[in-house]
Amino acid sequence: MINEILEIINFKGFLSLLCLLLIIFFFIFERFNTPKYKKTKNVRSDLIDIREIEDVVISVLESWNKKNFSSEKNFYSSDLLRKQEKHLVKNGVQDKSEMIWDVKVEGLNNFTIHKNKVTIEVSFIARFNCIYGDNNYLLGIAPFDFRTFIKTEQTEEENRFNVIKDVQKWQFILEDGQLKADKFNLNF
Repeated sequence: MINEILEIINFKGFLSLLCLLLIIFFFIFERFNTPKYKKTKNVRSDLIDIREIEDVVISVLESWNKKNFSSEKNFYSSDLLRKQEKHLVKNGVQDKSEMIWDVKVEGLNNFTIHKNKVTIEVSFIARFNCIYGDNNYLLGIAPFDFRTFIKTEQTEEENRFNVIKDVQKWQFILEDGQLKADKFNLNF
């Protein structure tokens, strides 16, 4: 009986130690695999103009949350247009309004080109604001009183904006000699 209890305790101790080591391993792995914010622009300018890449990134980020945009549509691929429509529908359902402006591209790194696809890590600074509508506090599982408290806190600070430094992996395609954004991850 005592031996069985000691075996169970040893097994639980071994499992807890194994879980702890796995957590530490994943933390270290994530730390070394996240892209670093760099201000260098390491792109072969004989293949693609750096200014053209910056213009595409800036125009896509600034028009990402707009419903009516015509001049920026030539920077979007058809896949990215569908992704943007889904994003706008999701924001409409959540009664959320996002604005991104003042985008400054500071770094372009890890440039790779394969057939007609170009992949680059883009380091940028942007200002953004997220405003929730009047009925947003009714959504969700939280009790009504708590949602009302959150709503009153948000309305007092809705004119504030956030500044973010981010590194994103962007994928571009070349269509008819023009560079168009195909994929990116918006992390705000």
